[in-house]
Amino acid sequence: MSYRISSSEGTGTIRYYDASNQSSVNETSLHAHTTIEDVLRRILERREYYLHYVGAGLYTYDMFIREARMFGVARAMPPNVLKGMEWGTPIFLAFNNPEEKSAHVFGYFCITGINHNLPEKLSEIVDRSIAFETAAKHYYVARKCGYYKVRKESKTKLSLAEVVDIIVSVAREHNYPVKIFATGELRLTEPFTLHGVSFTRSVIKVRIWQTEVSKREQDYYIVRSIENYRQNQSISKHAKNVIPIVTFLNEEVVV
Repeated sequence: MSYRISSSEGTGTIRYYDASNQSSVNETSLHAHTTIEDVLRRILERREYYLHYVGAGLYTYDMFIREARMFGVARAMPPNVLKGMEWGTPIFLAFNNPEEKSAHVFGYFCITGINHNLPEKLSEIVDRSIAFETAAKHYYVARKCGYYKVRKESKTKLSLAEVVDIIVSVAREHNYPVKIFATGELRLTEPFTLHGVSFTRSVIKVRIWQTEVSKREQDYYIVRSIENYRQNQSISKHAKNVIPIVTFLNEEVVV
């Protein structure tokens, strides 16, 4: 493993290039007085995390944060990827810059729940295998990336892999194209940039210097059954900054 370190005079940043995986990181929190020893310590302390991109065609930075604070984070994930994770796994969030081939990271969330769009009868089959408690719900969530109604919330103590495997098995048995979303609470970090990171609609593993990030463990985790899901592909620049009116009409009825 070898590194090439360079500084940008007057910018207060230091960039280091990792020759082992053809990537570099620009730590925006570093200052001009930072020593080479400080940089090397940060390199050695880097850990591997998952990274997920937020769609710039749907969100501005401020709108995503506003929405996440209102509803939490919910990001669509391939089931085979989720099965390789655990409850509480941190996933960093970033906007992609295709011209610079870089990721502008601003926060993360830990997986504390999932949403799925199985029909009611199939959802009941899943709950019999995963849930120790269920509650009927009736509320709507209007995000920039899509709109849906939450029908039910179930509590589970099974592992994330077990829950996803049961959902996928039921969907496959009944030939239903299920969608699964990882959910959790947004946690903001000091913004920084990762260079040489490929774009993906799923997740990618990257090495990040973040000593305060850790898995979030709970006694149980929430599995939400949603319906009437409508996905948005892109929206106008004006619409990115407007909160959907359904947000203010939202009512929850617990049966």
